[in-house]
Amino acid sequence: MIETKQRRTITSTPRTSTAAANTKAVRTASVKRVAVTKASPNIRGCPHCDPLFGVCEEGGECGCIAGFRKLGKICIDVNECDQPNACPPNSRCVNTMGSFRCDCDAGFSADGQCMVKKGELLLSNDIYRLRI
Repeated sequence: MIETKQRRTITSTPRTSTAAANTKAVRTASVKRVAVTKASPNIRGCPHCDPLFGVCEEGGECGCIAGFRKLGKICIDVNECDQPNACPPNSRCVNTMGSFRCDCDAGFSADGQCMVKKGELLLSNDIYRLRI
């Protein structure tokens, strides 16, 4: 049985409230729920490990699930987009919780390589090519 937990992410949304005598900008926080699978059913053997993304390794050492790294006593998301060539040319890297994805630029097909879409004109180094 997989046990799931939820982690709340606090984001700030500016809202303005007005009072008769005084006007102030008030910041409130909205909560976003993200379902996270608990990494280790035996995390109780390592009470000092991160309860959401931590794993209890041999000898009571703490580790982190794939896509996360240790920072003190907690596990933080690794930003795979910081790695050069994480995505193919003609795309942009989008970091996600514990992973990442590559989104092709406009005019390029999502075939894993972000190639020019058939029937579209590609302008590159003053050479005009039409892929049909």
